[in-house]
Formats: sequence, structure tokens, C-alpha cells
Amino acid sequence: MAGTYCTDYLTDGHVPDWFVQSWPKGKALAGKLVTARLWDRVDDGWLFLSWDEYQRTRQQVEKDKAAAAKRKAAWAARQSKGP
Repeated sequence: MAGTYCTDYLTDGHVPDWFVQSWPKGKALAGKLVTARLWDRVDDGWLFLSWDEYQRTRQQVEKDKAAAAKRKAAWAARQSKGP
């Protein structure tokens, strides 16, 4: 669930405290992830370690979206010229 949250909201692997606390035994589960060296504790929540090794970062997603918008605009311009 935390990975999906981070991907959907482009948090670069940051999981806020309120999100962890919303799960039953959330802090205990987060502690186990820290012990397993998958997460680290930060001031305002938790952080996936090595996030950018396995997931796209906010910067990468925004760059890809901008490139896709540019491609779509170019395609639309070509289509509007007609045959």
C-alpha cells in the first residue's frame, strides 16, 4: 500500500506519518521494515531506501509527461493540417 501511495502521489519514497498510523499496528509494521533495512525513519514519516533504483522519481515522471504532451501536440498539429 505504501509503495502505491508513493507512486500515485510522486513522493519519491516518502511515506507520511499519518499514512502509516492509519494502518492497524502501522508503526510496528514500519519498524519491521526499518529493521529489514527497507525503510528509514525521517522527521515527518518514513522513507523507502533505494527508491530510485526500483521506481521512477517525481522528476522522471514529470519529464516523461512533458515529453508525451509534446508528442501529442505535434501529432494533433499534423492531424489538423489534413491530407
